[in-house]
Amino acid sequence: MTFYYLFMLTQSDIEDTLSRTLLPAPSVIYYFKNAEISLNNRPNTIVRGVQKSGADAIYLNALSPKSTVIHETVHNTGVTNETRAITKVLYTRQTLGIIPKLRRRNIHYKEFPVSDEEKAEVMHDLGLQPQDANMDEIKLVKLVMVE
Repeated sequence: MTFYYLFMLTQSDIEDTLSRTLLPAPSVIYYFKNAEISLNNRPNTIVRGVQKSGADAIYLNALSPKSTVIHETVHNTGVTNETRAITKVLYTRQTLGIIPKLRRRNIHYKEFPVSDEEKAEVMHDLGLQPQDANMDEIKLVKLVMVE
């Protein structure tokens, strides 16, 4: 079943969200631009984000809310317990203006295409599958932080 979303997460949203937090930004972000991705063992669940343990990379879906950027970045710092609570506090502080909405730093990513082989490898390693699309229709890009 394909859903159409009014708001989709963009590269600009990712950069802006990470620029307004003190969390260390991941050096690489894999970004699914157009697909509903699910877990192999839970085909009716849409995956909004994933962080593979031990990698300085997060995996985001364009169908994710901005809070997913923070959530996966918290996981990327090594936190496994209480991630939801930490995400809620950090995201609420950002959105309600408890902390001034000034950019704490400028974080930018450069987009690189991902080959079909690398896309298949990422999907396999994370245990993901497309919900309604075939693999050829999935647009996965690699965002690499620019210093």
